[in-house]
Amino acid sequence: MEDKNAELILKAPVHRAVITNIIPSIISMVMMMIYNLADTFFIGQTHDPLMVAAVSLTMPMFMLNVGFGNLFGVGGTSLISRTLGSGDNQKAKHISAFCFWSSVGLGVIFAVIVLCFVHPICRILGASDDTIGYTAQYLGILAIGYPFQITSSCFSNVFRADGKPRTAMTGTISSESIGMPRFDGCSFRPFSPYSVTACSRE
Repeated sequence: MEDKNAELILKAPVHRAVITNIIPSIISMVMMMIYNLADTFFIGQTHDPLMVAAVSLTMPMFMLNVGFGNLFGVGGTSLISRTLGSGDNQKAKHISAFCFWSSVGLGVIFAVIVLCFVHPICRILGASDDTIGYTAQYLGILAIGYPFQITSSCFSNVFRADGKPRTAMTGTISSESIGMPRFDGCSFRPFSPYSVTACSRE
């Protein structure tokens, strides 16, 4: 941990430390909300209710991934913060590495499970005979990015525990700002609008 970050966590007044950490976190969450709405907006331009329904049906899986990321992110940051507070920086690095590899490993396992059982999972999510084709296609594309999504969610919290909320915010905003114009803004006509927009979420 850098001296400036350590000073913020260990010596700064409580209100200053809270405000410094909470504002970037709020901005990141708002950006994530806007980004999640982008798929619905652009797919809605096709005026196909089945495609829009597919996006809504896969939302629980998206939130489940965020939860998996928070499993290591929130739990890991609690331990990292206490470890840094005690001055054991080396142990904090080991915990950070464990959070990273656990997130990657869980993401790969979850992606494989979803890809292997995509149609049964779609049924559990509530897909009908009309929507299961789009939902399975959409969920399959999302599954490829699960390791990245879970790791990203985890390390947003880890960076905050290390006293770097702005780094976490910058990473979130940069990736999502690049994704929206490059993918969501693509012309739908040469490709399947469903596939193009689905890719944007990762």
